[in-house]
Amino acid sequence: MSEHEEILKGFKYFVEARKVFAKYKGKWFSGNDNHPGDIGEYWAMRYFLFLNKGPKLAPKRTSHYDIELDDGMRLSVKTMSEWNKSGQGGPMKGIDEKFWDYLVAIKLDGNLHIERFCIIPRKEVRERIKSGSPFKWWDWLGEFEVEFKA
Repeated sequence: MSEHEEILKGFKYFVEARKVFAKYKGKWFSGNDNHPGDIGEYWAMRYFLFLNKGPKLAPKRTSHYDIELDDGMRLSVKTMSEWNKSGQGGPMKGIDEKFWDYLVAIKLDGNLHIERFCIIPRKEVRERIKSGSPFKWWDWLGEFEVEFKA
């Protein structure tokens, strides 16, 4: 298979994957076209559903949080895949403004399954990172890592 044939085959899979994301937009995915982010939100939804916490996606993809639980707790979800070579993502927002209560930091493996799943109180994030700084997979996240169940 030539390089271009392989790329076109990959595009075909991506088109099919986007159909799945679109079909479940609003239920499992916010649909913001950031698919590692969508996948992280999916895993977070599954985790909190498993814990019977009644997770619901934020009403808009531009909301200041990603998921709200039945008890009113709001979560910001940040996801990295192994394809992210820089080790950083978009800016961390809402730390000082208290738009969310916990950061769910998810690292995906090559199959887009959970490699690491961390739940960090906003207070802990605020002590370690400035609002507006890029999300990085910090060394200190290990102390907040939980066993992923879903």
